[in-house]
Amino acid sequence: MLQGIAVVLIFLFFAYFMFRQKIPSFFALFLMSILIPLVAGAPIAGENSILTILNDGSFNLASSMPALLFGAWVGEIMNETGITKDIIRRASELAGDRPFIVAVVMFAVVALLFTTLTGLGAHIMVGMLVLPILGAVGIKPLTASCILIMARTTGIIFNMSQWSLYMSVSGLDVDPIKNFAFIASMCSLVLSLCYIVYHLKIRKAAAWAMPVKNTAAETERKVPLVALLTPLVPFPLVIGLGWEIIPALIAGALYGAITTSWRDLFPVLSKTIHEAIKSSAPALVLYMMIGMVLVAMKNPFVSEKLLAFVGPVLPSNGIGFVLFFVLLAPLCLYRGPLNLWGMGAGVIGLLIAAGTMPAMAVCAGFIAVQLIQLSSCPTNTHNVWTADYHNLEVNSLTKSMLPFMWGATAAAAVIASFIYF
Repeated sequence: MLQGIAVVLIFLFFAYFMFRQKIPSFFALFLMSILIPLVAGAPIAGENSILTILNDGSFNLASSMPALLFGAWVGEIMNETGITKDIIRRASELAGDRPFIVAVVMFAVVALLFTTLTGLGAHIMVGMLVLPILGAVGIKPLTASCILIMARTTGIIFNMSQWSLYMSVSGLDVDPIKNFAFIASMCSLVLSLCYIVYHLKIRKAAAWAMPVKNTAAETERKVPLVALLTPLVPFPLVIGLGWEIIPALIAGALYGAITTSWRDLFPVLSKTIHEAIKSSAPALVLYMMIGMVLVAMKNPFVSEKLLAFVGPVLPSNGIGFVLFFVLLAPLCLYRGPLNLWGMGAGVIGLLIAAGTMPAMAVCAGFIAVQLIQLSSCPTNTHNVWTADYHNLEVNSLTKSMLPFMWGATAAAAVIASFIYF
């Protein structure tokens, strides 16, 4: 029990100082991946050891790293060849002074896409198109970033790849999981629209984007109309032809370079790939730290001590269910005990095995909490990329979205309590 308490205290200590931006995220995550298994009794070396956590964790998100690099390459090509500026200029001309309408339309498009898309590569592809358009109508970077992520959350909750995970851990059929996923997605939709109204209508987080005067060199450089399709090229390859994300991103990069700079193709490709490596390096380091924390939270020494601490407070009725999942919802952040991709992988099994709640109620609670995890957790790779795109601190996204997504989680949990208790 004492070790379980110590694990939670270490988690809360670093989560608080990361949230207050007193400790850099990558350094805090690295220390968590060492100290948490250490106090839980994991050995320094050998099986399930701290050294194993550091080694395996550094490769845990390796599959996401190439997507980050090649996605950055597409972005650098778009910037170098003038595609991004032309998209922004044309979007500004079409949107006029209607940032609210543009935000709602972009939100709907992104949410719809992520009912089928998954992964960081897909997020990068969508973000490279949507963020410049939101910026073109004057929406501030922080607000635009949050709109993109909240739209992604709304769509991906209703994504079949998410349902299969809950089917595996609960042994339930797809129908009840699908039905509640729809409810959670609607809760996310309503609160996300509240976010857009609050920031664009009440706080006025949008101001008309002043036109940028082109230099002589930029004026002479005309971007072919077909080149503006560059950020869209990967979509039909992935969705229609079944390509993997990375080859599709490479195809997008080559398409953008060829349609704009075929005479100087190799110099453009060489320059932009080097710029992409430099721009994505900080995020790649953070990905390794996140991977270490993920492996640490799944370490048997850690999960055993944590479950011993959580066990006595398990709910058994509707009111307890709501209080448990609403009040403790922020514990899904930083790969905490209610994060299914962190400590929660063991907690959900404990809750179902304990039998104090119906299995579908447990799944519903985690689906509700997932609205916060998918949108507001600073350790999400899509949050890291989105913040890096606008040169923002990743925790600033959490502060902006958390009140609204916590409301969505509360609404979903209350509805679940009436359905399953």
